[in-house]
Amino acid sequence: TAVAARFAELSAREKRRVLPLFAGALDDEAVRARMLEALRSSDPELAEPALHVITQAGEQGKLVLREVAKDITPGGDSAARGLGRDPGEVAALLAALSVPGGESRPELRRVLTTLGQRRPEAVQLAAQTWLAGAPPLAARASLVLALAGIAPLSPLAVAEAERASREAQRFEDRYRLAQAAEKGLASPLLGAWLSAQATDASEWMMRHAAFEALRTDPGKRLP
Repeated sequence: TAVAARFAELSAREKRRVLPLFAGALDDEAVRARMLEALRSSDPELAEPALHVITQAGEQGKLVLREVAKDITPGGDSAARGLGRDPGEVAALLAALSVPGGESRPELRRVLTTLGQRRPEAVQLAAQTWLAGAPPLAARASLVLALAGIAPLSPLAVAEAERASREAQRFEDRYRLAQAAEKGLASPLLGAWLSAQATDASEWMMRHAAFEALRTDPGKRLP
């Protein structure tokens, strides 16, 4: 605790040296705050060692990583990658996706995609629980994009894409759904929605994305 109180006074080298000590005392609020400060540092020579240490700090370390993973920063993406090594952390990654702006994090989607490819059963179970809690539409559309193209998760992705397509109004949400459909999501309802977007959407990017998605599946009706 004494070192934590003087953390700001330490040199960069000294800060790096005390990180392992902090990792063993994360139940102390002052120590935890300094570890969070290190993880969120704009100095990679501090943030990267902090990430290395915290990923080896057991359950207490995961609690810290879960908090940082919600940050819409490069450090948040690094924390998400750290959590992504453990299929038991899908719920934490989905919580990060739910934070306002979290839907716009491609690196977070990549982590979810990789987990879906490696452990589809774990992702499906966590996603079903998460979806039952009515997360924001933007986060749901982003999840659909992350899971599109993963065969074992296709039924889940299609069902959620259909549901989201009925609600989506923002360009960003509609565009992600069209991108997901281009990766192989197919259903009559999605085909009809894409056809409407290809002809009626006011944004040329949306019309183009819908048209490209329709081209990927001959069963969908081109306008």
